[in-house]
Amino acid sequence: MQSTPIWKTDLENHWGLYTRTDYKLPVSTEEANKQKKEQEKNKSSKSKVAIDTPFYFNKLKQEIKGTIICTPKGYGIIQTIDQDKNSISVKVQGVVYDFDKNEVMTELPIHVIYLKESMKVEETIYLSVNSSIKEVFEKIENSLGAQEKDNIVDIKVFFQGKELEKTEETIEKLKIVPHSKFLTTYMPGKPLAVKRFTFANQGWCVASSTNYDGLAFQTSKNIRIIGIGMYPIINNENAAAVLKLYQGDSTKSDLICSQDVIVTKNVGEPDNQPVKVMLSRPYFVKAGEFFSITMNFTVSGNSYYGSGGQNKIEGEGEVSFSFKACVGANNGTGPSSGQIPEIYYYL
Repeated sequence: MQSTPIWKTDLENHWGLYTRTDYKLPVSTEEANKQKKEQEKNKSSKSKVAIDTPFYFNKLKQEIKGTIICTPKGYGIIQTIDQDKNSISVKVQGVVYDFDKNEVMTELPIHVIYLKESMKVEETIYLSVNSSIKEVFEKIENSLGAQEKDNIVDIKVFFQGKELEKTEETIEKLKIVPHSKFLTTYMPGKPLAVKRFTFANQGWCVASSTNYDGLAFQTSKNIRIIGIGMYPIINNENAAAVLKLYQGDSTKSDLICSQDVIVTKNVGEPDNQPVKVMLSRPYFVKAGEFFSITMNFTVSGNSYYGSGGQNKIEGEGEVSFSFKACVGANNGTGPSSGQIPEIYYYL
């Protein structure tokens, strides 16, 4: 008789610890005949039956014939699944093995060791057997938390002493197994800014989706751009807009990213105070090359605009910015006046 407690769901799908789970209650003759008919019906059906054991969650990818799975013998392809015996047969390197369902995995627990300066933290994350190395990086970055993630300038991941590249190669190809260890190092950056204008004036018109404020710039150092400052629309505390970054001095240059944003004015701040509009992640800007950033509100209104700008300005971190008009931007922003009063970046 099974006496070791195990986790199991009840009829309401709530989890709990149970013992004697192999004990079978007596059933009436009527109920036995009903169960027999149901079993015969299931055997004659060709449809696939969903897996339902205490150790498999609906949110995980369910095992079906022909998919990859991790076994004690390595990664393999599922051949058959026996629901009655709770077993599964898998072909691993040309040999078919039979396993208990509890021995195989569609998601692997992986230990990640984070090293930051003198701090060392270890955490367990779960990776799908189909995960790419690029997705592994994303999973690790997301596990750091929003504030820490946003400030990362550089992150490196090592497995078995080798630095990994962000590729589409799967963890199966690297023979990553349950409880493998990843060493992660990352460098948090300090947000820096360049401020373009001396004065802020009222009277800048923005028209819904038709007027684009844009600016082309080049820098004296490699940076990672993380966002821009924008003057908010007066009497509109949450105005929708689209932020775009191009590699070149024109809106016809290669598009690096396009992002829907909300320009949210901080409570109590005046309309002439720039609002930080942040990109979803840092983007690399190479020194000496022109890049363009554009912004267009999707609603109409009026905002402040800056004046007293220069063609060349020294930003924080001893980064020199050179500005010129962005070809294709049509709302008047340029080096001397307009929108985009600030640009934010990491070194």
